[in-house]
Amino acid sequence: MKKLLVLLISITLLTACGDKKIDASTPEKYQESLAEVVKDLNFSEAQSFTAALSKINMQAATEANYDNKKMEEIMKQKLDGKTVSEVIKLAEQIN
Repeated sequence: MKKLLVLLISITLLTACGDKKIDASTPEKYQESLAEVVKDLNFSEAQSFTAALSKINMQAATEANYDNKKMEEIMKQKLDGKTVSEVIKLAEQIN
């Protein structure tokens, strides 16, 4: 029984240690999660992440024909649940 309890606690702790993800479910949670994700990055990582967000934002603006409401929805679809590395990879795929 003790072994099972230790195993369950270990799994829970390891799961909690994963990369932080962007929560785009609401504008407020989006801003909060971005701040949370960025605070653990070093300067170089933060620059790469910011550049990736800008690139994705520009693509979303173009796709939405600069309609803010559509652009927000596109950004939500593209970023919700993504980690920093996933956001950077997504931006690298943009021509």
